[in-house]
Amino acid sequence: MVKSYIFWIISVISVLCIVFEWMSYSSYMSYVRNQTALKMKAKENQIVSQVESTEIPVMHYEKTSVREDDGGKYVLLVEDFELVIWSETEQKVIEKTGIDVRSLPVEEQEKLTGGISVDSLEELYGILEGYSS
Repeated sequence: MVKSYIFWIISVISVLCIVFEWMSYSSYMSYVRNQTALKMKAKENQIVSQVESTEIPVMHYEKTSVREDDGGKYVLLVEDFELVIWSETEQKVIEKTGIDVRSLPVEEQEKLTGGISVDSLEELYGILEGYSS
């Protein structure tokens, strides 16, 4: 009779240990899932805030002066990271555009390294409008 009580007590204790271990494991897994979800949400919020805070530079180019096209050649050059218009006829910079070359695509920056020659102001302003849009 004592043996059956001891067996019974040991059986109950074993079952209780298994139940408590399962409860601990499920609590732990729930904790891990919550922490993972919190980390993912924090990363998502961080990415969203980075995207929202990133400003995309908008360039506007307006002709500040109306020039007569004298039929000469013009060269679009870079001076202090700004696009400028060089007149071959006058041998000087005739206009600063206010366009920062660092905001242009790398391919365009490479083209501008040697300058872009054009035959008319109309063609030149067409190129500048493309850079400012």
